[in-house]
Amino acid sequence: MNRLVESASIAPKAAAEVIAQMRQEVSQSVERDNQLLTECTSILSDLSELRQGWSSSAEVQATAIKTLVSDSTEAMTQSVEQMTRHSDAESARLVQLSEQMTASSAEITTLGETFSAAVGHYGDANQHLVANLMKIDEALQANAHRSDEQMQYYVAQAREIIDHTMLSHQQLMDQLRAITRRTDTVAEA
Repeated sequence: MNRLVESASIAPKAAAEVIAQMRQEVSQSVERDNQLLTECTSILSDLSELRQGWSSSAEVQATAIKTLVSDSTEAMTQSVEQMTRHSDAESARLVQLSEQMTASSAEITTLGETFSAAVGHYGDANQHLVANLMKIDEALQANAHRSDEQMQYYVAQAREIIDHTMLSHQQLMDQLRAITRRTDTVAEA
């Protein structure tokens, strides 16, 4: 009878020890989960700041492009107006010379050279504008590529943290099952 009483008193002690151990492991797991949650929150905050920075950068670039296009349009308009005025002036001179019929071939040649030079200047200005626009396009593409790389890096980090959290939860559940089995085995004995 003493043995039976002794066995009955050991089972609650063992169960109390197992429960205390489970409580300690659950507390440690909750603490790890809280740390991981803090890390996830920090990463999400960083991602949000990056997105805001990217949006701000895109707006600044869009404004710069609009300004450049506006300035380029004004420059081209002025060039066209100047060329038109120059062309009109040269045309008037040519008409006057042809009406007087006293223009020499040297003067006609000079007029053609002047007109060609004006066209050449216009072509040079246009090429310079196209080159500047291509540089801006390249800079925008490089900036977008860097932003994409940064976003991919942060997403990969977030995935690793989530995978680690899931693995920790799985291990904790496995440990709790093992403890439950041991408790059931002790209770059956």
